[in-house]
Amino acid sequence: MATTLKDVAEEARVDLSTASRAVSGVPGVNAKTRERVLAAARRLNYRPNRVARGLVTGRTHTVALIISDIRNPFFAEVARGAEDAAYAASFDLILCNSDLNPARQLHYVESLCEKRVDGIIMNSVASLDPEVNAGLVESGLPVVLLNPGASDSGFSTVCADNTRGGRLAAQYLVDRGHRRIGHLAGPRGT
Repeated sequence: MATTLKDVAEEARVDLSTASRAVSGVPGVNAKTRERVLAAARRLNYRPNRVARGLVTGRTHTVALIISDIRNPFFAEVARGAEDAAYAASFDLILCNSDLNPARQLHYVESLCEKRVDGIIMNSVASLDPEVNAGLVESGLPVVLLNPGASDSGFSTVCADNTRGGRLAAQYLVDRGHRRIGHLAGPRGT
């Protein structure tokens, strides 16, 4: 069985609230008492229970990224950037691949809400059902959408300016003397 904070408190001969404050680094604990608690925690190989801590604080230090297709190299870069940013902020990142399936996307949204993640970053493959959308907005859970055309959803949205990007790419090629330039694209709306 994993060592609990109660075990540490008993080993250090302090009450549970003192052990909690000592391990958490909260001020108000005598320096010798704090060291006794930390020494007991080391001896017992105590690891704080982040799930239990999340129940107290209401924070999980976890964000989720729902992408539409992990095979797309663009989303590998998005995932890498999101993970780097999460790590820098001492958060964990849960990666979900909806595989271009709206039902799977909805499953992940609902599951992540139940897991009480602190936020969701989502490349939406389909508009959320208005009732689900309204519930998410009302919950206060931060959601950032990585796609255009969702500005009326009530969520923050990050969109690429593809038109400007195309102009910049074409200008770059023209400036280097190229005159026969081709453009391959997917559906016009994306």
